[in-house]
Amino acid sequence: LIRIETTSKTAIDLITVFIKIISFDLLYHNKSFLQGEKMKKYPLNEVQYYSRFRDMVEDLGEKYGDAPAISWFTRAQKEMGVTYRQFRDDVRHLQEKMVEMGLNGKHIAIVGENCYEWILVCFAANYCGSTAVFVDIEQSDETILQMLTMADTDAIFLSPSYKDICEQYAAKGKEMFLLTGKDE
Repeated sequence: LIRIETTSKTAIDLITVFIKIISFDLLYHNKSFLQGEKMKKYPLNEVQYYSRFRDMVEDLGEKYGDAPAISWFTRAQKEMGVTYRQFRDDVRHLQEKMVEMGLNGKHIAIVGENCYEWILVCFAANYCGSTAVFVDIEQSDETILQMLTMADTDAIFLSPSYKDICEQYAAKGKEMFLLTGKDE
């Protein structure tokens, strides 16, 4: 239900035409439904449910092995990528390092531009039972620091361009790790 209050005849005429166009479009595209035709039945895709994040990573690595999982372009416009098996192995390796450093079950901040390593940290953090905290890098430096403080992060994975901002937070005794790209 829309309530329109206007005294302009032109505005009322435009709204009336708009409503007629929408009504015609809805009727035209739904005519098979209105005429009682039944929709075609397609087989449903089988959905795999996982009780743990690590089970999903492991299963996809086994199921899709050498199929491309993630691809991206370098600054030099060279296409790079990893397979599901490589991605699973990278996630395993990083989560093992996180566990060795005592970061399992902790809050881990990710500060940086989108890159393969960003995805890797996110998956590895979840794999080892940590909470990935995504920091909006479009915010001011003060807001980024406030986000890190409010999220009570124990470690920060960051791209080099945010090193200066995050060093202020790391000075409080927090771990800081640079994300270095596969394409660099």
